[in-house]
Order: sequence, then structure tokens, then C-alpha cells
Amino acid sequence: MSRKAFKHNFLAVPKLEQSNLESGRVYVGEGFSFPSITTVLSKTKDTSFLRKWKAKVGEEAAARITSAANRRGTAMHSLCERYLLNEDLGTLGYTQGELLFRAIRQHLDEFEEIRALETRLFSKRLKVAGSVDCVAVVGGVLTVIDFKTSSKEKQEEYIEDYFLQGCFYLNAFWELSGDLPRQVRILIALENGSTQVFDLRGSRIVEYTKLLEQRIESYYANKTE
Repeated sequence: MSRKAFKHNFLAVPKLEQSNLESGRVYVGEGFSFPSITTVLSKTKDTSFLRKWKAKVGEEAAARITSAANRRGTAMHSLCERYLLNEDLGTLGYTQGELLFRAIRQHLDEFEEIRALETRLFSKRLKVAGSVDCVAVVGGVLTVIDFKTSSKEKQEEYIEDYFLQGCFYLNAFWELSGDLPRQVRILIALENGSTQVFDLRGSRIVEYTKLLEQRIESYYANKTE
């Protein structure tokens, strides 16, 4: 397949080990053990909507839908990573993951330089860690990018946790590299073949970082272990 060749300038970061505990995922480095950003956000979000949805469709159906969503997300993420690493993808078929990748590929081609890709980051200031999908220069702007999939379009008011997650990666990357990303971009590939792009910049990054700090504070305040 005709494709772009991406320039890489990867950030060197200390190695982190990942463990999945009953209380959630943790990342262990030299002298510290931090919860993952996904664990922090899942433990501190309002789950009333999720409970109502499970009650409506049933526990078994909810588990099937969630499992299918996880599989398609994993498949698309893998293709995005391989593509950005300049690996040969061969001839793409028509599995759900491949169709979602086809939808998002046009946005990947806008990346000018890749600084991090599926990289484990941590912040000693925030006491949280996680694996960022991508940090890249886009349109001359250092940008944190998160790849998402969805069966239907998202409204911005319903993706607050996506922005919070992105702001964590932004702060962690800044802390580890000294380079401050100026943008958080959420790329969502939809099952109908379209995409959504949500960008966070300027004062909105500051606002969401404050919300992130509040959620982290709540997590540690209610942590029982």
C-alpha cells in the first residue's frame, strides 16, 4: 500500500513494569508504584449511566458489547502503531479493526514527527502513570494524541475523561522531557467509516488539568490500600 514514511524522535524514558491488581492496574518504577490513569479515572467517575445501561440491556449483553468494543479497539490500535512505526501492513482486509484503521489513517498522515508511541509515562508530581497512544508534532504543534473507537458519534460533553487522560499524558511528557505539548487531540474512528476530531488547547488544557488534579486527589483520599 502507498504510504507515508514517518520521522521518529522517540523520548527515552525509564522502564516501568505493569501489574494488574485486584484494585486496578499499577506501574512500578525505581522507588515508586503508581496507579494507572485509567484506574484513577474509573474509580472516580460517575457510573450511574453505566449502571442504567447494564440494567437496560442485561449483564450478559453488556459484557458481549464491551468485549467486542475492546477487541476492535485493540485491533485498530495495533494497526495504528505498526503504521506509525513504518511497518508494512500488507493488504488490508475488511475486519472491524481494519475498517476503523482505514477511517483514521488520513489523520495519522498529518503527523510530522513521532515523539512517543505506546510509551509508558509517569508523573512523580501527580503520582500516576499510564501508556500514551502517541505524542507527535502535528501542524508544527507538539500534540498528545489518543486513539478511540465508537459505534456512534460522541458529544464533547460526554468525553470529559478522554480529555483528562490526555492532560495527564501531556503533563507527564512535559515532566519527563522538558518539552511542553500545546495540544491534546482525541481521534475517534466510527463504525460507519467516519471520524471525529476533538482538540484541547490553551486555557482549556489548564482547566482540565485542574479537574484532573481534583480527580487524583479524590482517588488517593478514598484509597483503602
